[in-house]
Amino acid sequence: MLRNWPTRRCSWSKVDPHARRRQKLGEILVGWGLLKPRPARCALKYAARTGGRKKIGAALVSLELCKDEDVTKALATQFGLE
Repeated sequence: MLRNWPTRRCSWSKVDPHARRRQKLGEILVGWGLLKPRPARCALKYAARTGGRKKIGAALVSLELCKDEDVTKALATQFGLE
């Protein structure tokens, strides 16, 4: 048995409660009213079926669910560039 195993957690395992979670691209587009939740899920499934070759933004444009400009603006917002 491992009796001398440390019982305290490492400091790096603590999660900062004040850290902000980056919003997902689909969440941004749904929040703006440019996309409904169900088509967003369909685009995620489509992107997953491509074996990771397509990202959600490319899937949304390929499926003609969003315009390229809207996806670009949402990405800028996601990364705090706008």
